[in-house]
Amino acid sequence: SLDEIRLRKEFYQGDLFSFSRYAEDVFKEGPWHLNLLPQELSERIASNRNHNAILRYLDTAQNILEDNRRLLVQLHFIGATPPALLSAAATLVINERLSELAEDCEHFLDLLEDGSELATLIENSEALGISPDFTRLAPHFIEELQDLLKQGGQWNKTSKQEHPFERALHFLKKAKKIGIKINPWPLQNELWFILVTLRTPLSSTLVEIAEELGFETPKQAS
Repeated sequence: SLDEIRLRKEFYQGDLFSFSRYAEDVFKEGPWHLNLLPQELSERIASNRNHNAILRYLDTAQNILEDNRRLLVQLHFIGATPPALLSAAATLVINERLSELAEDCEHFLDLLEDGSELATLIENSEALGISPDFTRLAPHFIEELQDLLKQGGQWNKTSKQEHPFERALHFLKKAKKIGIKINPWPLQNELWFILVTLRTPLSSTLVEIAEELGFETPKQAS
């Protein structure tokens, strides 16, 4: 229970630092609990606290991973379960690097290409038996895929560059192969607008995109 007399004493008679230390001991979650705040704000604070906790132990996790990388690779190769501590450390390091990519990258679809930093990270993750969390990257992929579909709908036939629909299909297949879960809903809306406004027969590329996004095509229906 809260010792009000002690709290008042620390405030009026002690110095600011001793009061601060006592307040931190009493209010371990802060003076306001997260459930008293608006949901959006509480989720943002919780996310920040989680991230700060990760950063506090990131160096330790990196050291654990580097000291035991060979062991993790060997255990995964023979199908043995690694110690939870080693798996947790490796997962933390890999997912934190993915978060950094989500903040620093300018062209996210380029990350899906062979030889990219993401491809290297995925290769290392597979060797360690770790499944990366692509949650923070997926929305950026969706946004850039939408832009490609929009460009395709306004494409100038005289252009000698690769058609945006072909690039979109290429990256959709790459994301699927890597295991990145793309929410199809925004892309379906964009594609539907193209389909109802297009004045020319559907190209094979556009049909493949429709199939990748879950549309039923004439070939599937027959």
